Amino acid sequence: MSFFINNQKLDTPAARIFAFFRMAREQIFCAKPHCSSSFMDIAILHAAMEKDNPSMKDVADMLRIQGSSATVIIDRLVLNGELVRMEDPGDRRVVRIGITEAGKKILKSGMKDSIAGMDKLLAVLDERERAAFDKLITKIISQK
Repeated sequence: MSFFINNQKLDTPAARIFAFFRMAREQIFCAKPHCSSSFMDIAILHAAMEKDNPSMKDVADMLRIQGSSATVIIDRLVLNGELVRMEDPGDRRVVRIGITEAGKKILKSGMKDSIAGMDKLLAVLDERERAAFDKLITKIISQK
Protein backbone atom coordinates (compact mmCIF):
# COMPACT_ATOMS: atom_id res chain seq x y z
CA MET A 1 0.00 0.00 0.00
CA SER A 2 1.34 3.44 -0.92
CA PHE A 3 0.68 6.60 1.03
CA PHE A 4 0.89 10.13 -0.30
CA ILE A 5 0.92 13.51 1.42
CA ASN A 6 1.02 16.60 -0.78
CA ASN A 7 1.73 14.39 -3.80
CA GLN A 8 4.83 12.99 -2.09
CA LYS A 9 5.01 9.20 -1.90
CA LEU A 10 5.74 7.88 1.57
CA ASP A 11 7.39 4.64 0.53
CA THR A 12 9.78 4.09 3.44
CA PRO A 13 9.24 3.68 7.19
CA ALA A 14 11.29 6.83 7.79
CA ALA A 15 9.09 8.85 5.44
CA ARG A 16 5.97 7.56 7.19
CA ILE A 17 7.47 8.42 10.60
CA PHE A 18 8.12 12.00 9.43
CA ALA A 19 4.55 12.18 8.13
CA PHE A 20 3.29 10.93 11.50
CA PHE A 21 5.38 13.57 13.31
CA ARG A 22 3.90 16.26 11.10
CA MET A 23 0.36 15.03 11.70
CA ALA A 24 1.00 14.82 15.44
CA ARG A 25 2.47 18.32 15.56
CA GLU A 26 -0.50 19.72 13.63
CA GLN A 27 -2.95 17.85 15.84
CA ILE A 28 -1.50 18.63 19.25
CA PHE A 29 -0.07 22.12 18.90
CA CYS A 30 -2.28 25.10 18.25
CA ALA A 31 -5.28 22.95 17.47
CA LYS A 32 -7.38 25.47 19.36
CA PRO A 33 -8.07 28.87 17.77
CA HIS A 34 -6.90 30.73 20.89
CA CYS A 35 -3.63 28.81 21.15
CA SER A 36 -0.57 30.98 20.76
CA SER A 37 2.07 28.63 22.14
CA SER A 38 4.34 26.85 19.70
CA PHE A 39 6.06 23.51 20.11
CA MET A 40 9.28 25.31 21.11
CA ASP A 41 7.43 27.53 23.61
CA ILE A 42 6.06 24.47 25.37
CA ALA A 43 9.42 22.67 25.15
CA ILE A 44 11.26 25.63 26.71
CA LEU A 45 8.66 26.03 29.45
CA HIS A 46 8.95 22.30 30.13
CA ALA A 47 12.76 22.55 30.27
CA ALA A 48 12.52 25.46 32.72
CA MET A 49 10.12 23.47 34.90
CA GLU A 50 12.03 20.18 34.69
CA LYS A 51 15.49 21.55 35.40
CA ASP A 52 15.50 24.06 38.23
CA ASN A 53 16.52 27.44 36.75
CA PRO A 54 18.49 26.21 33.74
CA SER A 55 20.91 28.49 31.95
CA MET A 56 20.03 29.74 28.48
CA LYS A 57 22.80 27.45 27.16
CA ASP A 58 21.32 24.48 29.03
CA VAL A 59 17.95 25.08 27.34
CA ALA A 60 19.49 25.42 23.88
CA ASP A 61 21.50 22.24 24.43
CA MET A 62 18.48 20.31 25.76
CA LEU A 63 16.44 21.24 22.69
CA ARG A 64 19.39 20.89 20.31
CA ILE A 65 18.94 24.38 18.90
CA GLN A 66 21.31 27.32 18.49
CA GLY A 67 21.66 29.65 21.47
CA SER A 68 20.44 32.57 19.37
CA SER A 69 17.26 30.65 18.47
CA ALA A 70 16.61 29.88 22.12
CA THR A 71 17.20 33.53 23.02
CA VAL A 72 14.57 34.76 20.55
CA ILE A 73 11.94 32.41 21.97
CA ILE A 74 12.95 33.04 25.59
CA ASP A 75 12.80 36.83 25.01
CA ARG A 76 9.18 36.45 23.88
CA LEU A 77 8.31 34.18 26.81
CA VAL A 78 9.87 36.71 29.21
CA LEU A 79 7.85 39.53 27.60
CA ASN A 80 4.71 37.42 27.97
CA GLY A 81 5.47 36.92 31.66
CA GLU A 82 5.89 33.16 31.31
CA LEU A 83 9.61 33.12 32.15
CA VAL A 84 11.96 35.34 34.15
CA ARG A 85 15.66 35.88 33.68
CA MET A 86 17.94 35.56 36.69
CA GLU A 87 21.59 36.15 37.32
CA ASP A 88 23.71 33.17 38.27
CA PRO A 89 25.17 33.90 41.73
CA GLY A 90 28.27 31.84 40.90
CA ASP A 91 29.00 33.34 37.48
CA ARG A 92 27.90 36.80 36.31
CA ARG A 93 28.24 35.76 32.67
CA VAL A 94 25.53 33.09 32.97
CA VAL A 95 21.86 33.96 32.56
CA ARG A 96 19.37 31.54 34.06
CA ILE A 97 15.65 31.31 33.43
CA GLY A 98 12.80 30.43 35.72
CA ILE A 99 9.20 29.61 35.00
CA THR A 100 6.53 31.90 36.41
CA GLU A 101 3.05 30.95 37.62
CA ALA A 102 1.72 32.19 34.26
CA GLY A 103 4.23 29.93 32.50
CA LYS A 104 3.19 26.96 34.63
CA LYS A 105 -0.43 27.61 33.70
CA ILE A 106 0.42 27.76 29.97
CA LEU A 107 2.51 24.59 30.28
CA LYS A 108 -0.26 22.72 32.10
CA SER A 109 -2.82 23.80 29.51
CA GLY A 110 -0.46 22.99 26.64
CA MET A 111 0.27 19.52 28.00
CA LYS A 112 -3.44 18.86 28.53
CA ASP A 113 -4.22 19.97 24.97
CA SER A 114 -1.30 17.93 23.64
CA ILE A 115 -2.49 14.75 25.32
CA ALA A 116 -6.05 15.30 24.08
CA GLY A 117 -4.76 15.94 20.56
CA MET A 118 -2.61 12.82 20.59
CA ASP A 119 -5.53 10.76 21.90
CA LYS A 120 -7.62 12.09 19.00
CA LEU A 121 -4.87 11.24 16.51
CA LEU A 122 -4.54 7.70 17.86
CA ALA A 123 -8.31 7.13 18.04
CA VAL A 124 -8.10 5.44 14.63
CA LEU A 125 -6.32 2.51 16.34
CA ASP A 126 -8.26 -0.18 18.17
CA GLU A 127 -7.23 -1.30 21.67
CA ARG A 128 -4.91 -4.06 20.41
CA GLU A 129 -3.22 -1.72 17.91
CA ARG A 130 -2.77 0.97 20.56
CA ALA A 131 -1.12 -1.57 22.88
CA ALA A 132 1.22 -2.69 20.07
CA PHE A 133 1.99 0.94 19.16
CA ASP A 134 2.74 1.73 22.81
CA LYS A 135 5.03 -1.29 23.06
CA LEU A 136 6.95 -0.24 19.93
CA ILE A 137 7.27 3.40 20.99
CA THR A 138 8.41 2.34 24.46
CA LYS A 139 11.08 0.11 22.93
CA ILE A 140 12.32 2.90 20.65
CA ILE A 141 12.49 5.58 23.35
CA SER A 142 14.07 3.20 25.87
CA GLN A 143 17.26 2.89 23.87
CA LYS A 144 19.99 5.29 24.83
